[in-house]
Amino acid sequence: DFLFAVRPVQSNPVLSDPDVQIEKFTSFFEPEAQSRSIAWTLRLCKKGERLLIDEKLFREVLMNLTQNAFGAIEERFSSEQGGELHFESFIKNERYWLTIADNGCGMDEQTASRIFEPYYTTKASGTGLGLTTVYKIIKEFKGDINVQSVKGHGTVFTISIPLPQKRTLLLEDVTGESE
Repeated sequence: DFLFAVRPVQSNPVLSDPDVQIEKFTSFFEPEAQSRSIAWTLRLCKKGERLLIDEKLFREVLMNLTQNAFGAIEERFSSEQGGELHFESFIKNERYWLTIADNGCGMDEQTASRIFEPYYTTKASGTGLGLTTVYKIIKEFKGDINVQSVKGHGTVFTISIPLPQKRTLLLEDVTGESE
């Protein structure tokens, strides 16, 4: 486990539409959300923008954040209905932005400030590597991630990834390679 925390992420980036990846991921996970009585909304910009990302690693980011949200929602609502999970994307300042927001149990400020540290966990069965992995992957994509949370009310993760330079897109068109 220690090696994971210090070694670089193995990434094979391609130009890919992140909104398409999110739609595929959420359609796969929607039945689980329904079985847990979690309302699920998507508000994606669908501009057709492509990012230079590793699709498998991007799905891993979505998986980790979604699983954490499910856990936080279940901790707050137990078997009651009322849990919500929202995905929203938009383009601003030459960056692709994605927010993943839940209305789960939330975190205090001290916990939120440590969640990306290797081996830090508040779960009895957690390894403390899920959000470290998310952080490393987003950094590999030359992006940023931050968290805002209010204990008892929920958490919002905000990811931003730079749009590729136009030169990258032109080179792809010339070589004929794509997603």
